[in-house]
Amino acid sequence: MKRLTIIHALRLVATLTLCLAAGCASKPQANKEGSLLIGGQTLKELIPTAERERIDRTFQAGYRGNLLIAQAMGTEIARRQRLAVSASDVYMAQPEAQRAHLAGWLVTRKSGKLEVLFIAKDATGAPHVVAIARSADQAKPRLDTLQSPRALTDSETALWQARGLAFTAKITPCTKSYHPVIIPVEAAGKKQIFVYLLPLAPAGTMMLGGYYRIKTNASGLQILDTHGYTRSCLKMQRNPKAVGIAVTENESPTPTAPQVYANLRYGLPVYVTTSKNNMQWKIEQGHIKPLKKPVGQ
Repeated sequence: MKRLTIIHALRLVATLTLCLAAGCASKPQANKEGSLLIGGQTLKELIPTAERERIDRTFQAGYRGNLLIAQAMGTEIARRQRLAVSASDVYMAQPEAQRAHLAGWLVTRKSGKLEVLFIAKDATGAPHVVAIARSADQAKPRLDTLQSPRALTDSETALWQARGLAFTAKITPCTKSYHPVIIPVEAAGKKQIFVYLLPLAPAGTMMLGGYYRIKTNASGLQILDTHGYTRSCLKMQRNPKAVGIAVTENESPTPTAPQVYANLRYGLPVYVTTSKNNMQWKIEQGHIKPLKKPVGQ
């Protein structure tokens, strides 16, 4: 069981329990960074040199690979989710006459930059890109509405197929709406697509359960694995006095990507106790750091 606690300034005031499944890499890959591509980028590209050096100095070799992957993937999930939401707001702000009836969207990377492809279906049911929103750092994404919708490329088609297939996976939903984050992954030359299903909740609430990762083959036509990060749903009102979230991790010896995502999504530090090795960790602003004492002691 994993224990999740909302922490107030100097004491724990409430304890909520939920079960989480394993969510880490099966083996550390610290010496094989170049063989792993997440969304088309290596760990060296996703994690700044100074941060990689901090992890090397701070943690023993057996943990470094998993920590790098957790930070990179968790941060990439949060980055793509934020961009999709921001771009959708820009798209919906257009005059109604300029907006097509969307079937969905994809976040892809082009020339090192993330962009959001807004996709509608034509009369035959084929998906076409009708608008593109490009990342603009902290500013609103720049939206280009296409006068002539274009067909998806082969790689975009695979991502789109994986997106649709993920919603057919056998899951136990915790909310009526899920936000899909689609990330192509290549490890040791093998290509797959990871679709993360993130539960959505009204403003002022936090969804701390119901996260899933659906893994498909490179074409997006076959589900290879369905992984639920939680076995129970947990939806709670956001408490303005809360200053952190504490989690006891029983499956992984290190914090996982969803825990990094939760830290970035809700803006609260996440304190993780890994029961297998009795270690304590703190995730803050997407960075995993060690703690010497268990949370609350």
